[in-house]
Amino acid sequence: MQYIEGEEKEIEQLLLNIQNDKRNSYFAILEDNESTSRNFPDWSMGYQLYTEIEIKEKFPLFAIRKEEDLEKTKRHHKQLHDFLVSLYEAP
Repeated sequence: MQYIEGEEKEIEQLLLNIQNDKRNSYFAILEDNESTSRNFPDWSMGYQLYTEIEIKEKFPLFAIRKEEDLEKTKRHHKQLHDFLVSLYEAP
């Protein structure tokens, strides 16, 4: 899961790269907005490791294993956003 911010032209190229990367199983844009300020101004990349069991227990919306899971996740993009904000604000 990624939250991408930046200049439109740069994001368009990055999205093409992500879509064409064979390591990615599922790709979907959950939200596409223009903004005058960044949501994560001091964060260039974050990584949090969870076991599959933790993901299923704590974050069932993020356990994307098949296309139906991705569709369910799209409907809850606000929760995904809030989750990323919580990682950003964590000590």
